[in-house]
Amino acid sequence: MVNLTSALPGKGVDCTIGVLQPDADFPVHAPVESLTPYRVSRPELWPVLGRQRLRQFEAKCDAAATISFTTFANLLNARASHAGYPRYLSVRTTLSRAHYGRSGFVYRDLMRRYYPRAAKVIAISRFVADDLVSYLRLDPNRVQTIYNPVPVEQIQRLSENPLPEPWESELRNRFTIVATGRLSAEKGHAHLLRVVATMRRRGLDCRLLVAGKGARLDDYIALAESLGLRVAKSADPVEAQKAADVVFLGFVRNPFSFMRAAHAYAFPSALEGFGQALLEAVASGATIVASDCDSGPREILAPQTSYRRRTIRVEETECGWLVPPPSTNWNHADREAVEQWVAALEYVYKRAPDKRSACRARATDFGIDATTDAWIEMLGWR
Repeated sequence: MVNLTSALPGKGVDCTIGVLQPDADFPVHAPVESLTPYRVSRPELWPVLGRQRLRQFEAKCDAAATISFTTFANLLNARASHAGYPRYLSVRTTLSRAHYGRSGFVYRDLMRRYYPRAAKVIAISRFVADDLVSYLRLDPNRVQTIYNPVPVEQIQRLSENPLPEPWESELRNRFTIVATGRLSAEKGHAHLLRVVATMRRRGLDCRLLVAGKGARLDDYIALAESLGLRVAKSADPVEAQKAADVVFLGFVRNPFSFMRAAHAYAFPSALEGFGQALLEAVASGATIVASDCDSGPREILAPQTSYRRRTIRVEETECGWLVPPPSTNWNHADREAVEQWVAALEYVYKRAPDKRSACRARATDFGIDATTDAWIEMLGWR
């Protein structure tokens, strides 16, 4: 949303942003206004009670169309529909896997009832588009795929910045794998710890740097130590970080320079809507080993293959390597998946193939300009 709304004014389209989380910080230049229904703090009630507030907001802005993101905003947008006014819903995850339990059936039924009212439902990947058609029973002609935009030129410029010490000088001393993202089960960092532990047991002098924060940090530290890995955090002394096998860096302001400089960038997700961090790694010119999960990595790294295909072994692509994904259960060791990941990283370790130019060329397909043009064309404003 941030990249799109920042780019649209340059194409002659004015934007005003309505948010359902008034305390959220959006780094945009467009006006931002809260649409949270008065005295309603429960998000699940926003689609039910916020319809009048949304229509007042649209009238005030003299809006020509409304685009929404996230499930609650999409339900609100769809429920507010009336004849002659176009509404567009952006779906950024595989919905059939996003909502579980009793409440999942409630949201599914609400989405099946109201999403067909939208002029178009925009999927973040072709796999997500298929899921929308099958799970919500939407008309395929009302579903369109537009990939997430990334500021390619900005990422490439930032990726060339020097690393913070000690890593600018230290990275060349050992084979270094970098991973980024939220420390949650579906992102697969626990699987990566098992991969690194296996590589080290086999005599490969490697280390893992993890940039990101999340609720599983303490669990992952305990897991790493149980696997015999030396662990450090960014607050630890420099010498302890240099000696560690795994370093949890926490929030990193510029992860792109780490992506570029690492011997390998690992993307071990079990599930994704699209894989924005992977796309950023592609733009950075990283050497990439990625999980062939649902969905996104194959569409990014191997666009010439079917997006429905899933590999069962290491698969080399023009922009990196695809390997089988881990289990969504972070506490479960998938030995076969670990072996495939070890094989891919050993290949990179021993041969150091250069796919950086191919990655950066591929990234241009996801640039902000190209993606914004796709939105404007879909809206019929070209």
